[in-house]
Amino acid sequence: MATDTGASRRLDQRFRVAEDGWGIAAAYTHARPASHHPDLRVPPGTACRYLLMLGIAARYRKQGGKFADEVLLDALYDMLEREPNHESVAVFARVDRHNLPSQKMLRRIGFQQVIPGTPERRLGWWLLTVDR
Repeated sequence: MATDTGASRRLDQRFRVAEDGWGIAAAYTHARPASHHPDLRVPPGTACRYLLMLGIAARYRKQGGKFADEVLLDALYDMLEREPNHESVAVFARVDRHNLPSQKMLRRIGFQQVIPGTPERRLGWWLLTVDR
């Protein structure tokens, strides 16, 4: 089992669900970490949020990622709203090293992998700094 290093205590956690005519279409949650992972650097004056989960209903998958990208952008704007006293927000996400669709989605939006996943530690860390 992987250690969550500081992410087990979260502040200002937000959970959002989007529905369509068939039920839940997407959901995401994000939070401000109570403490930072020791290997992740955040520039002074920049807020930090962790994208904890983003899920897309199966009926919207394998369509080029357009809907997933819209949901991720909504999450990023929501994070900016939650940090009104900062000009930028460092958004970190963890993705399994085998989850290529999620990695592609993050890359399309501009995330960079900052700590790769390994066989010993499956989840890699991704970063995008969002400016107002």
